[in-house]
Amino acid sequence: MGLTPPVYFEQLVKDAQDLMKKRQDILLELERHEQILNTASVGMKDPLIDASGFPRADIDVATIRTTRNQIHRLRNDAHQVTSEIEQLLVHIHQLKLKSAEPEDTDMTPPQAMTPEAMTPEGMTPEGMIPEGMTPFAIVNAVAPDSPAYLAGLRRQQKILQFGPIQSTNHDGLQALNMYVSQHENQPIKVYVLDQCHNRLELILTPRNGWGGRGTLGCHLLSFRKELKRQAAIAELISTEQNYIQDLLILHNVYALPLLESSEIIAESDRRQNFYQSIFSNYLEIIQLHHRFFHAIKTKKRQSGPLIGRIGTTLMDHANRLMDPYMAYTSNHNQSLYVFNLELESNPHFASFLEAQNSQRFTRRLGLRHYLTAPTLWIGRFKLMVEAILKHTEDDGDQLALQVSLTLMHDTLCRMNNEMKQDCQIPHIYQGFQKLSIPPNSQLLLKEEVRLARPDHPLHPSVCHLFLFTHALVLSRWIQNKYITVEGSPIPIQMVHLHTDLHSFRDKERLQERIKTRLSRIKTQYFSASVPVSPTTHVSVVRRESAPVLKAKDHSIGLSIKKRCLCLTHLARPHHTFRLEFGSRSQRNYWETRIRQAALESMRHEPLKTTMFNIPVDGIQCACVFNYLDQSFIALGCQTGLWIQEKDQGRWVVRDQEISQISIINDKFFILSCSVLKSYPLQDMMYPGLLEGHLIKSKVFCFQTGILRSQPVVVYVTKKGAQKDLTLTSVTLTPSSGHWLKKYKKEQKVGWKQIRQLQIVDDTLFFSYNQGIGRADGSIVVNETHQGFIVSGNQGFLYHGQQVHQINLFHPTATKKILFDSNIQQLAIKHPYLVAFSPFLVEIRHVETVNICTLSSLKTHTHT
Repeated sequence: MGLTPPVYFEQLVKDAQDLMKKRQDILLELERHEQILNTASVGMKDPLIDASGFPRADIDVATIRTTRNQIHRLRNDAHQVTSEIEQLLVHIHQLKLKSAEPEDTDMTPPQAMTPEAMTPEGMTPEGMIPEGMTPFAIVNAVAPDSPAYLAGLRRQQKILQFGPIQSTNHDGLQALNMYVSQHENQPIKVYVLDQCHNRLELILTPRNGWGGRGTLGCHLLSFRKELKRQAAIAELISTEQNYIQDLLILHNVYALPLLESSEIIAESDRRQNFYQSIFSNYLEIIQLHHRFFHAIKTKKRQSGPLIGRIGTTLMDHANRLMDPYMAYTSNHNQSLYVFNLELESNPHFASFLEAQNSQRFTRRLGLRHYLTAPTLWIGRFKLMVEAILKHTEDDGDQLALQVSLTLMHDTLCRMNNEMKQDCQIPHIYQGFQKLSIPPNSQLLLKEEVRLARPDHPLHPSVCHLFLFTHALVLSRWIQNKYITVEGSPIPIQMVHLHTDLHSFRDKERLQERIKTRLSRIKTQYFSASVPVSPTTHVSVVRRESAPVLKAKDHSIGLSIKKRCLCLTHLARPHHTFRLEFGSRSQRNYWETRIRQAALESMRHEPLKTTMFNIPVDGIQCACVFNYLDQSFIALGCQTGLWIQEKDQGRWVVRDQEISQISIINDKFFILSCSVLKSYPLQDMMYPGLLEGHLIKSKVFCFQTGILRSQPVVVYVTKKGAQKDLTLTSVTLTPSSGHWLKKYKKEQKVGWKQIRQLQIVDDTLFFSYNQGIGRADGSIVVNETHQGFIVSGNQGFLYHGQQVHQINLFHPTATKKILFDSNIQQLAIKHPYLVAFSPFLVEIRHVETVNICTLSSLKTHTHT
């Protein structure tokens, strides 16, 4: 039966628990202050003044200084509390050992020991173990067939007394080493405490020549230092377990509910992209730490109460940490940026976070805390491994722990570099507003280049080039922030790379003009001989001029040309940038990466386009139709009507400006010079003389369709001295010749400028300069627009680069679609919108608004 622990034993345990809780609170407060520095992209040693000696304008200097002071104070407090915990743990362990000592069953009072009863070395007589002894060493390893092994010494046994050496006089085990060396081949009594707290008496005889190193064949560690090492290992296991719980909270409380709920973010594709942008590869990190925690718990079960060598396990874990944490850190700032955007724009997401944060086990720390925790973990883990190394005496374990620390230091440095590079993304401004970056976009490359300006091509300016997965951004560093250059950013699909021939030739011609001008000045002011007086002539010899370069010596210019790259915005060719890189290889690398990014962005392109070289200039209208099971395209332009079939086409109408065309029931309607005519479709498909049927003159616009189950043509004309607009609906029926009028209905409208007509579900809509209206005079929507098309009950108004989608019968909500090119004509082939501009055709998906296809227009002017 063991002795009862002291009365204050429970109080010591309670004090230790309170100190551990206090230390945990200090670490949480420290983590909060470190997060403030990370948000501001400032470290503990980064300067707070700029190159001119003034306080930095991009940060709050006062807040940063206060935060740094708090971090220093909290670190000192954490160190002090940790020391107090170590002292309490050592005291508690000693009391436990005393409580395990067997009780003295002899009730007779102990007799005082006489000097004769003591051995010369000061030991107690054989078979009696002194009371109150505490371990001073622990057996770390025992070699087989060694003197220690033959004497019965085993691993993890605690040394109570080794000859005369006790806890009071071992002098850091130095006295034990000296005693062993002086008593070689002599028996030594050793008192130990095994793992079951049984006291054992062993006889150990040190000797050489047993087949191994040393005279004992065992490795002893200082018991007090080992206790501190075990305390550091226990803290690492506990902290690792808490960290895994935080990762599981991130997974179960935030990630999974967000991914599975369609109420927070309705679109599944957008929800999946948001999930990937916010949480990155956190599942890989969870699996990594689960594996490490299982390995270290298994080692603890195999080793018993005291864990032996742990360096190899930590080294393997540190080696696996680099890649997952680098991937997570590189996306961290972007994830916080996407998180803030969604929180500001999506009230459902804000309500979701509020509900999840209110759960008790989240400790109301919030999603931002759990997202930031992996970026701070490596630093905390490194400090705990350093504490283990400080109290480790085993040489092999020390080496493995040092390698682990080196790996973690390398990981920390790379993570910091990724954080600094990633922090530049949100600090790019377009004018006075921060540049909006899509949630799934990533920064691929960043480089400092020289941009040639049109007004000073010989003096390029320094700029910063950013390559994102969605766009190419060119900016200048002004007032501690990046300001985009006019014409930037360029969508990655709109980037056109080409050679620098024109700019090189312009520069060459400019150099020739400069040399010619200098030569004239030299000839005018530096002649070969200058007369001084009428009678005396002094010859002045002109100094030898520098050799004139030959006109075809372009070695320097060609060298610069090979380092230059020209970028053009396909939709706006006047935005062309000539970039000069530091080397030719650098220029080639950037060109390759830009092309790869463009191909990757169009990897899921659902459409394929076929481009035709046609002799048409100034296309004003187009129409697609079928004839005899073949598809044709009719193009109306300033010089006539062109019909294209696959790879061949022909002129049908010449020397007329065609402003609008339409086809219904084998009749082809053409509006040319305000005259509306109809032609049989059969006559349009074969060469010959066309005879059209005049429907009306002075027509502004027309439309064909079905009204009241009858094919009709509706047109707008001016009538009367007031020039009021008249809306005329004509129902036609086929005959042997042209279509005949069945009945005609005219209606005056109050709007002075009707641009287009559309027929949808037996309803006639028209667009005017301020919006969309119906034939009955009601207004559908008031919005300035350039053109108007319909698909089903959906209307699309376009103006400049913007398209607004509305429901014609329930115009309560509108959807905005932004194109990169200036739209001249818009067409729809559900679910795709096709925008025609002077330089390219841009096709976007109506639902996702993503670019599906880009095609550059190549037209040949008719001569």
